[in-house]
Amino acid sequence: MNNLNDALEHLRTLLPSVPDEPKMTKIETLRVAQGYITFLSSVLADADSYPPTTENTPFTSPAYSAPPWQNVKYQR
Repeated sequence: MNNLNDALEHLRTLLPSVPDEPKMTKIETLRVAQGYITFLSSVLADADSYPPTTENTPFTSPAYSAPPWQNVKYQR
């Protein structure tokens, strides 16, 4: 049971939360995680429909070279 509690505690640190709210229960943690995963999945699905720009592409600073996965040429 200790491992489950430790895992849920770690999961709570990864989820968005309001600082002044009390600690989420186990079931609340799992439900928030499920909703957050669904939300992030929809963000990723929507991201495929937008071409990369300096606003939505990481590592756009001239001090950093583009990572290999960003060397793909996009056609419109």
